[in-house]
Amino acid sequence: MSDMRVADLRGRLEAVPSEKLSTFISETVRAKLHSAAKTLKAAYRAVSKEQWRTSFADDWKHIGGEG
Repeated sequence: MSDMRVADLRGRLEAVPSEKLSTFISETVRAKLHSAAKTLKAAYRAVSKEQWRTSFADDWKHIGGEG
């Protein structure tokens, strides 16, 4: 992390009352993970539309799955 980002984070953490620190961290991590999940889902949707992948799907449909 750059010194500037560390200083920014330290400043924001010091502004949070100690009894709310856990909530602050949880909400921050949750927001970051949610954002990553949305990006990942969008990437999967985009990949599923690629034409060259269709041939692989046809190959795998003949292989028995679970159940």
